[in-house]
Amino acid sequence: MLRRAVEEGGIARLCLSAPPDNALRVQLARSLAQQITDLGMQSDLVGIILHSDGPIFATGPDLSGSDLRGEHAALALVQTAIQESKVPVVAVIDGLAHGAGLELALAAHTRVAGANARIAHSYLKLGLLPIMGAAHRMTRLAGPAVALEFLRAGRPISAEEAARLGLVDVVVAQGGTMDKAREILRNPNSHTDVLRPVSERHEHLVKPGQFLATIKHYRQMDLPATQKRLVDCVEAAQLLPFETGIDYEGAAFLESQADDTSRALRHLVGATARLVPVDAKASAETQDIRRMAVLGTSSHVVRWSTAALQAGLSVSHIASGDASADKNVAEQVRQRLAQLPDAPQADDKNARALRFQSAAHPDVLRDVDLVLIADPLRVPDTVAAMPPGRIVGLVVSGDAEPSWPVRTDLRTLGLRHSGGLPNADLVELVAPAEAQNDFLNGMAKFVQRLGGTPIRSTPGEGGVATAVWGACVLAARDLVRLGADPAVVDDALAAEGFKVLPFGGRQVPMGRAMRSVSAEDVVARCFDAMGNAGALLVQAGVAQRPGDIDIAMVHGFGLPRALGGPMFAADMRGLLTVRNRMRSRQGEDPEFWAPAPLFDELIKNGKRFADMDRGWS
Repeated sequence: MLRRAVEEGGIARLCLSAPPDNALRVQLARSLAQQITDLGMQSDLVGIILHSDGPIFATGPDLSGSDLRGEHAALALVQTAIQESKVPVVAVIDGLAHGAGLELALAAHTRVAGANARIAHSYLKLGLLPIMGAAHRMTRLAGPAVALEFLRAGRPISAEEAARLGLVDVVVAQGGTMDKAREILRNPNSHTDVLRPVSERHEHLVKPGQFLATIKHYRQMDLPATQKRLVDCVEAAQLLPFETGIDYEGAAFLESQADDTSRALRHLVGATARLVPVDAKASAETQDIRRMAVLGTSSHVVRWSTAALQAGLSVSHIASGDASADKNVAEQVRQRLAQLPDAPQADDKNARALRFQSAAHPDVLRDVDLVLIADPLRVPDTVAAMPPGRIVGLVVSGDAEPSWPVRTDLRTLGLRHSGGLPNADLVELVAPAEAQNDFLNGMAKFVQRLGGTPIRSTPGEGGVATAVWGACVLAARDLVRLGADPAVVDDALAAEGFKVLPFGGRQVPMGRAMRSVSAEDVVARCFDAMGNAGALLVQAGVAQRPGDIDIAMVHGFGLPRALGGPMFAADMRGLLTVRNRMRSRQGEDPEFWAPAPLFDELIKNGKRFADMDRGWS
């Protein structure tokens, strides 16, 4: 993970080699700190170069855990080792430096970037402040406005722009970064402008009036709580000594990582990453899908066609026999393409449109890599015309089941659109248990390539998202049956950020006399019901893991990301508490409120749904 070498002339090299992303996980961070501490005490060295293998300089640790104190402590050792080193440390950035990987570079004395390098820091999107003092260091390097705007934006910038802002010291042609770093270390007197610790850079702190005016400007903005704390950390660069300011920012990070909203957002990032791991192997036939045929005239055909064209595929729409409906599909595809953002020059809108063709004859099926069938009546004839080994996607929506063909020499799966949002991007990959894992991985990557969010499910259950949302609706109807006002139920969920509501303003017959119900009880009942339904689906093997349930509800039905989903919510409330609440409601409906046996299993073993996401079974 970390290679060490010492060159003639007293230059030590530490190479990060932890593919695929050089993530600064705890073990690597501790090793890096120890190596820098060791090398930094050697009087015969003139300096240390930090560099990397591959297209990524470094990224941060896994942030999806609920407690990041260990990651913070390990990275604190790294920045302390650099700060206390008796020889200068130069960071050579070739490729991407993101998050804590960028903060590692900022902690160095000097940053040398290749022309293709990019830097980014998007922790604020997860409700997190920088983990290694980036706000303080950026303020010293580039001023308060640059630090605040860069960290709030969260977007990557080029090496050239980073140098213009002051976040990178030197940019050289690709392939020349190591030589430039050596030159700087061997000729320190000629590079005093860039070869100095960030703690000694005061240029942007010498005009306190201008500095404080910038801080005042941001304080007057209506910022989220985490961004307000970011302003405090930037201000600390002016008000506090360097070491104290870094400690202040470290304490702010620890506060932010303990926040429930940040934990929810980070949980969803981790759940998304587990849908298709970076190193997941995909079958050969899924890796080079370039030509696609679609059958049907529904809105799903339009969506799949547009997404495929946008991703660079060629699409043939097989005639349905209804000329008017076919013409409507072609027109809707053209309209959607026209509404898309400007495309790169190599793939402008006209080129996309030209890759969409209407085909009158099914012979085209012999020449495509994938066929999507959104009309179940056309499955038998279409499948009969296909060569062996081709991929067939059976497009369904809601709780409908695919019409499975009888041929076994085709790679077939269902593609279920689930959700209550008009443009929900959730796609359930419906496949029997014997389906090969590499084929499902490949199709999941294909769905992601087209802008979708894939989860796996099994046939015959009507879909994961629909089942879980159905439990929410049943819990809401139960309240109404007991006398609650439907509007009160909807209002309580809307206040939590729900985009789809059980009643949606519809008039619903009420049961008993009007019953007063608190918003807290409404939310608790709906989340408990969804968590219980999710547990039953995971236990039955319909859903792969609890995190998939949360992804399904956020992407399919618009549950607020800040709440993390029903399985995360059950973990946060405590599985014992949720189970006991459901038991207490069994007098209202014994079957509906019966806790899934998975609750007892997890409670008995001291585990949570999050442990199942990470492999416990």
